[in-house]
Amino acid sequence: MRLNRVIHRLPKPLVPELEHLLVLLEGIGLRSTDQVAFTDQWDIFKLISELETDNRNSDVAFSFQAFSAAYDPLYEHCLSIEAATAVRGDQLLLAEEEKARDLHWDGTGLEGLDELLHGFSGTGIIEMTGKSEVGKTLLSLHVVLRHLSMDPSVTCTWIDTRASFSPKRAQDILRILSISDADSVLEGLHVVDCFDVDNLRSVLQQIDSSLAFEALAEVSFDSEAGPPPQLSDEKPGRPRIIVIDTLTNILAPILAASASQGQPEIHALMEGLQEMVRKYDLLTLVTQTPVTALPTFPLSAFSTTTVKPPLGTSFTYFPDISLLLQKSTDVFVMDSYERKMMGTRATKTTTGDLLERIGADQESRIVVEVIKNRSGPSGTWVMFHTDGIQLHDVTVA
Repeated sequence: MRLNRVIHRLPKPLVPELEHLLVLLEGIGLRSTDQVAFTDQWDIFKLISELETDNRNSDVAFSFQAFSAAYDPLYEHCLSIEAATAVRGDQLLLAEEEKARDLHWDGTGLEGLDELLHGFSGTGIIEMTGKSEVGKTLLSLHVVLRHLSMDPSVTCTWIDTRASFSPKRAQDILRILSISDADSVLEGLHVVDCFDVDNLRSVLQQIDSSLAFEALAEVSFDSEAGPPPQLSDEKPGRPRIIVIDTLTNILAPILAASASQGQPEIHALMEGLQEMVRKYDLLTLVTQTPVTALPTFPLSAFSTTTVKPPLGTSFTYFPDISLLLQKSTDVFVMDSYERKMMGTRATKTTTGDLLERIGADQESRIVVEVIKNRSGPSGTWVMFHTDGIQLHDVTVA
């Protein structure tokens, strides 16, 4: 992890000295936590002392005491990040059971998909990859609205990178879910427009600060601390869900400009998001637009799949669950007779009208594959049907 990402997690009185120390460390080529943790302190001091002497153009010695005062807290924090820690199996089991009691996973609303994700506790990052109009945003909305309607004490931050969020669509979903108090549920859904990586980083930092304030308040019971910082004029509540729709719009321009610089920036962003998700037990939904996979995508259960998640192999380590959504017509390729019959949609005969309805039905059927699943099996798939608002399981004979 880069040093400039950990400095603000240390006590504030130390920050001014640490900022100067970071400049010196960068001057001798140390830029990450692992370099600080595994480089001898005396060697670092000698290099910095030489650098300081050269900068001052004098023989004034750089004080080891002054160096240690700033370096020791930084070293301890870097060591805590990089050092391997062991936890007993019974402690891990107990922690998982306690988390399962505290958390509530209301599922996606699709019985078949929920069955595939049976072991998922509701904490983690779920990645949904698919072309436009395959139901990524719709499925995310169903998950969010189900959770908000079940637990009014939590809130969701919906980060919209396309300025495409539709409150009317959300209202229609609540209506078909038979949620009477739609306004109260929508009050817990906070939509933030975000069009570049700096803006995204700022929004995530605000969420992190709000959660940190809440955690501190719970420990200290300090009634004079005041309310936690808010993104806007929001409904009070514990941030529980984050949606980024779509992440590709934010990160693709970085990779297009320079892949060598873009990948580390993407990793730093996702490491921060992953750390926040695990620290505060959040549910994060990330939608992505796929890229072409030629000749086929080897992790797919179907030989006809020619798309894959867009951000490379290394990105796959961050999501806990990775879903690939495709239209059934892209997965189950029609033979020549079926294509010929589908071409008769325009005819006014009874057979033509029937085929037109069949064609429209096929277009609205979506195949969801579980490409990765940390809590259960992967390589599985289900199908659902949608009219743009409702989701219905499709039983495959």
